Amino acid sequence: MRKRIGWVGCWVFSVLLAASCVPPQSASVPGAGTPISHRDKWGCIDKSGRYLASPAFDRFLPYSEGLAAVVVDGKYGYLDRSGNLAIKPQFHDALAFSEGRAAVRIGGVMGFVDKQGRYVINPQFTEALSFTEGLAAVQSGLRWGFVDGDGTLVMPPQFEEVFNFSEGRAAVKTNGRWGFVDKKGNLPVSPVYDQVLSFSEGLAAVKTASGWGFVNLDGQSVVRPQYPEVYSFSEGFAAVKRGNKWGFINNKGELAITPYLDGAYSFREKYAQVHLNGKWGFVDRNGEPIVSLRFRRALPFSEGLAAVENPDKQWGFIDKKGEFAVKPQFSRALSFADGLALVEVYGQWGYIDRNGNYAVNPQFSEALSFAEGIAPVKIGP
Repeated sequence: MRKRIGWVGCWVFSVLLAASCVPPQSASVPGAGTPISHRDKWGCIDKSGRYLASPAFDRFLPYSEGLAAVVVDGKYGYLDRSGNLAIKPQFHDALAFSEGRAAVRIGGVMGFVDKQGRYVINPQFTEALSFTEGLAAVQSGLRWGFVDGDGTLVMPPQFEEVFNFSEGRAAVKTNGRWGFVDKKGNLPVSPVYDQVLSFSEGLAAVKTASGWGFVNLDGQSVVRPQYPEVYSFSEGFAAVKRGNKWGFINNKGELAITPYLDGAYSFREKYAQVHLNGKWGFVDRNGEPIVSLRFRRALPFSEGLAAVENPDKQWGFIDKKGEFAVKPQFSRALSFADGLALVEVYGQWGYIDRNGNYAVNPQFSEALSFAEGIAPVKIGP
């Protein structure tokens, strides 16, 4: 079963593999020589490698809606895009901004602030999730409900567990069973399931004693429960496991790619990463490999390129023809985001462009992908 979304979004996907690399293909050194105020601290840079905020923070979340949560001396505040403190550190915990609001914790309770740091919903909840589709899940005591942007309880706390809203529905657990509510608090999908995933492309994965299937927004069964494992729908297909092999179904529940793979993941940019007999690669919507499955590891396509690891444990990037756009040379690599990709050379992280040239030379002990033109980076021992 694939992991559902937690209340703090994933920052960065690191591939924990043995380090091995060759000299980089670009000798440019943008960002070198920048004054560093502290080591073993986080700061942030623009795409030229220029520091917008010098390393001075214990923690640094990615930018969202123009602000980034940072930690100083155990307290959370927010930086603006110029690297200045927009909201001074004062909170014991904080989430990224979403829909103009950020969930923050003071002591043992959570509320929401606006981008000026003013409380728009006073701290009063045991826990809170970020706003999605106009509503936020909040917990009082042991029960969850939902509030709107003004703090009005649209659904009083009554659920044992909840997910954020997606496509007008939120997964909720009541009496040990999962179903879905709409924004008025109605239950279009009755709570009768052992587990569920959020709606994606009009369908949600649901699990019974017979396995996983899919229902539509009205709770009608589209794919009867039968599979031991599934992924949510993406680009019209969902990866499903039958026996010990993986294949794909379409949104009518028909097998589009007969299960023959040892592993399969969601389609991204028309291709899905798969593995067979210990080798990784990509298949198209007909189940045909775009190149022979020959890689030790592969990440999904992003911005037209996919990071892959060759048999020599070196990472590079292929295009959708299966040809190397950036030759294998890095000890680790992450997917392209905001036009640049994180790569590691000799234990240091930097950023390359689509041609494999360095936009920011490797110099960081840790780093996150670019978002909104800014990337958090760490200078460490």
